[in-house]
Amino acid sequence: MPKDYYLVLGIPADSTEREIKEAYRRLAKEFHPDRCRDRHTPFLGIQEAYSVLGDPMRRQEYDKTRRATYTKSAPRRNVSPSSPERFEPLIPEQPPAPAFGHAPSPRPHGQNLDSLFGDASGYDRRQENPTVVVHLTPQEALFGGVIRLPVTVRFQCQACGGSGERGLFFACAQCGGTGANNYDYPLRLEFPPGVPDDSILRVPLDSFGRHDSWLTVRFRIRS
Repeated sequence: MPKDYYLVLGIPADSTEREIKEAYRRLAKEFHPDRCRDRHTPFLGIQEAYSVLGDPMRRQEYDKTRRATYTKSAPRRNVSPSSPERFEPLIPEQPPAPAFGHAPSPRPHGQNLDSLFGDASGYDRRQENPTVVVHLTPQEALFGGVIRLPVTVRFQCQACGGSGERGLFFACAQCGGTGANNYDYPLRLEFPPGVPDDSILRVPLDSFGRHDSWLTVRFRIRS
């Protein structure tokens, strides 16, 4: 697959010549080797992207190749219509047991699932279709990276076997009479270099036993 020069410059594919030039000047100034001597590779990538998108003829040929490539690979991607071909899908850090199966431990790993690159604002992951906003610095958006987000999975209560009762008259104290307990599992999200601001990704949660539900991830870049 060819490089996505629009992602490198952090602009949408329908940008005007002026917008392309402005994005190039901004990034070239920020990552010029005279200012960032350890960032030669990003600067060269920025120059390469502008050499193609800044030339109307080369851009036209590039757009044809890019559209053909994404059309062929589109069935394998899981991206919402409002955010065309920009991200790889979320991947579970470890596959959880099916819904209402047995949980491997009361609190898997016992770890705080903060993002490893950038950060995500708080959200209620118990909602049917939760939404999370991931905040990135301009540098993180330019280089790409990995974040981890928690998703709530329901497991059958081991104390009552899923009945929600203990004896004839008492509700199970472990699950509150629901017959199931919620546990958090991490999902791993890789995002490519050049993530545009306010991009959206919707990810089905079927593999976590939450059928007809999805997680919406919105990327915001700090100014």
